[in-house]
Amino acid sequence: MNILLVEDDPVTMAMCTAFLEGLGHSVTPAGNAEAAWTSVLVGRFQIIISDWGLPGLSGLELCARVRARKAAEYPYFILITSYQGRDRLNEAMDAGVDDFIPKPIDMDTLAVRLRVAGRIREFNAQIGVLQNLLPICMYCKKIRNDKEFWQTVESYFTAHVGADFTHSLCPDCYTVQIQPTMDELKAEHRPPA
Repeated sequence: MNILLVEDDPVTMAMCTAFLEGLGHSVTPAGNAEAAWTSVLVGRFQIIISDWGLPGLSGLELCARVRARKAAEYPYFILITSYQGRDRLNEAMDAGVDDFIPKPIDMDTLAVRLRVAGRIREFNAQIGVLQNLLPICMYCKKIRNDKEFWQTVESYFTAHVGADFTHSLCPDCYTVQIQPTMDELKAEHRPPA
């Protein structure tokens, strides 16, 4: 997975980067949340691992920015923290944090959390595919919308995408549908020999 690692301690950064790359992940390091935010704006990350207590913008504030962005791909956010207490953890969950790792970081725990993150991301991808399936009538080709109303393909896409349609005829339909009718009409109107 493509991981953004946000850590201001160079020793922890080096240790985590080596470990994550050893697991086969691609790691983009950021020494603070502002640098991480710049990376988020230009890159695609499946996972963001950030220390909570960063100088300037905190890891929690970074998470809130990431969630407010509403990107097409949802990055799984793991917060590294030494903070204790239900109120602090609830605050983090409200900001959009997906998981926590306590300080000091135990690498075995980090590996397990990444496996969980991978599973959740795969599950979310499957849900996304299912949400993109359109129920369409096999006979009339109308599409059922989320209010159980059947509408033409044209009106469905105009309402959901804003696209307008022009109608045309593909070569296969011309050969199967139109050409036989044209041949019949020509035969009916042909003068007797």
